[in-house]
Amino acid sequence: MATVTNGGIYFSANYGLTWTKETVADQYWKSITCSYDGSKVAAAFAPTLTSGGIYYWHALLESTLTTTGVNGSMTGGQGATVELQHVGGGKFMPLSGLGTFWAN
Repeated sequence: MATVTNGGIYFSANYGLTWTKETVADQYWKSITCSYDGSKVAAAFAPTLTSGGIYYWHALLESTLTTTGVNGSMTGGQGATVELQHVGGGKFMPLSGLGTFWAN
């Protein structure tokens, strides 16, 4: 998976030999992550310093969801996980975490 700032989300099924653009609106993408098998994707976008959201795609459900909220970011090392809960108003709060991660 890869993103292009003010562009799209791309995926490769052959270790980067070729790339395919997802059918999602171009955004100012900040980060992207996916499950080990690529069936679930979450990507953060922030067109301004005070706006943004999270794009979520689930292959088995063939569904997408875009949630807007306060701009921010989280990052962590390999194996780090964090569970988020939507608390309303486009905001999320961390419930639990494993490993080391940073948030702003």
